[in-house]
Amino acid sequence: MFPSVESSHPGTKTGMKTRRPKEACALIQQEPGALFVDGRMEVESMYGGRPPGVHMIAWYEYPNRAPDPQQLVKAVEREAGAKSRTVILICRSGKRSVTFRRDD
Repeated sequence: MFPSVESSHPGTKTGMKTRRPKEACALIQQEPGALFVDGRMEVESMYGGRPPGVHMIAWYEYPNRAPDPQQLVKAVEREAGAKSRTVILICRSGKRSVTFRRDD
């Protein structure tokens, strides 16, 4: 379903790593306290489904589709709580989660 997944600890750009879906699934099982974030638009998740346990924090929304990196980082940090918490980011193609890594 998802070609690539980014995972990291919030605020630590060097800790970001691209993972294949099976690797991400294994990470979620190994770290049940990890924050699992879906960066897709609400309409995308309605069409494609939502993985169990995912938190919806859209990179952008319809109709303007203009990304706001600072807002996304704040939302993920707020949801994560602790800077040491592992964060797993997914999107439909992998492009948004990679972009998030670059804009961190």
